[in-house]
Amino acid sequence: MLVFLLISPKGRADLAPIQFVDVTEKARIHFRHYNGAKGQYHLPETIGSGGAFFDYDNDGDPDLYLVNGNDWSDLPLTGVPTSVLFRNNGDGTFTDVTALSGIDNQGNYGHGVTCSDYDNDGDVDVYVTNFGANVLYRNNGNGTFKDITEEANVGDTLWSTSATFLDY
Repeated sequence: MLVFLLISPKGRADLAPIQFVDVTEKARIHFRHYNGAKGQYHLPETIGSGGAFFDYDNDGDPDLYLVNGNDWSDLPLTGVPTSVLFRNNGDGTFTDVTALSGIDNQGNYGHGVTCSDYDNDGDVDVYVTNFGANVLYRNNGNGTFKDITEEANVGDTLWSTSATFLDY
């Protein structure tokens, strides 16, 4: 619960409750987390997915990337949803640009995401952590991304839930 504390002139603390309003439908953000659970639950299925606000198209508006789960590798895939990139239209609405961008994290069981300009080209790149191989997507600067995990040698194949970039 988010609460702001206001101090009255008499020194008495008053709590000012904050009211949240669900605007995802109005903003056209359509996303449902998929955990792949079928019968017996596994630990990764109990963990929610990650998300990040970042400006992938350098227009000054924060865009939104939401990571999604998947089916387990020993079960047949059922056409589950992928991770999703939403472009901020600058008017309070978003457009799903996943198919055009090439950053769907298809076939992976995603958990987390971190964003940074790892190659110093002025475009924000994306690293997705997965149950299995992690993926580094280089921003091509034209609205698309390229999976460069192998050439960057960052495809840890174990289980990662979160990550961050840092400059040392």
